[in-house]
Amino acid sequence: MKTITEYVKNDTTFADLPDGLKDGVLFDIETTGFKAEYNPIYLIGCANACDDGYLITQFLAESRSDERELLDAFISYITEISNAAEKPVPLITFNGNRFDIPYVDRRTAKYGGSYCLAAHPKYDIYRFASKNKTLFGLPDLKQKSLERFIGIERDDMYSGGELIDVVKEYHEDHDPKKERLLLLHNNEDVKGMIALLTLFNLSEVALSENITIDDIMTDEDAGDVTVIFSGALGKPLPAEFTIHEEGFHIKMGPARLKGAIKPYTGTLRLYFSDTSSYVYLIDEKKIVPKLIAADIPKDRKRKAEPAECFAEKEGVFIRIPSSGADIYDTHRYIKEHKAKEEYAALDMSEGISKEWLSLYISDLLRERICTRMD
Repeated sequence: MKTITEYVKNDTTFADLPDGLKDGVLFDIETTGFKAEYNPIYLIGCANACDDGYLITQFLAESRSDERELLDAFISYITEISNAAEKPVPLITFNGNRFDIPYVDRRTAKYGGSYCLAAHPKYDIYRFASKNKTLFGLPDLKQKSLERFIGIERDDMYSGGELIDVVKEYHEDHDPKKERLLLLHNNEDVKGMIALLTLFNLSEVALSENITIDDIMTDEDAGDVTVIFSGALGKPLPAEFTIHEEGFHIKMGPARLKGAIKPYTGTLRLYFSDTSSYVYLIDEKKIVPKLIAADIPKDRKRKAEPAECFAEKEGVFIRIPSSGADIYDTHRYIKEHKAKEEYAALDMSEGISKEWLSLYISDLLRERICTRMD
């Protein structure tokens, strides 16, 4: 078994990452198959923060019989970092919650070991990306696909499965070329994960303190209103993401965001909650308070139905996101009875403040981005 180390300076510092990831260890395993009962691990690549970069450590089994020594070295590495932090170090993987972590635990148990990686805090890049897959617009969320999305191209052209025959030959002939091929694939997996770490900033970029709108322009055309904006992000993103839906368009990343919001212009309804206080006038086809209709004959009025108890308002309205902050007018307008989308009236005579728009865009993003990292 041999150990290879490499220091990598990286522009993304742990200070830029959400809490929980800053002291994490990234790791990726390479196996001779996909069944932990039968197929040993022949290579584990790891990375942890070091000064203003990362220290990459690779544990390579030079023969099939080296697996136990490899696992002991890896667990010692994890234990040493955890002891220094006085707590279990967070583990950062790509699809490791389902593959790498349980695989290592099962292979460790095979040799009588009891160490349990599953007990550590876990952050899975693939799992987090899957929760936000609509932001990427990709046919799949493989690691290499996400790397290309953020502008990374590899020297390694192989998949882990394609290297199974290579490692079997390497264990027989110890060919340096084959060793370099195996190490390169794993090394680039680890470096790719380092580059993808700032994807987790999507979990925080939608927080109001991380959005600062610094420019607003309002365009009014034939009664329709469009609010065009740009601003700064408090957390860096590894690429540009686009959210385009009816009523708004937002581009964000790496350090700024811009977009346009198209409020609803027209007539909406404000439905009354206390419908028992109103009656419906049959001839006039309208509702009025009971007190006003007290002297009207019974045959000219009836009980008002909930769908009839509303007041109409004409103006400019903005949709209230489901994760809405307390920044909207107390009145909630809708298009028709029991409609799910609610709107707040906008007073365009006073304009829209940068502070208010920053909060509103935060609400929109939190409605579209899954912020859970576990």
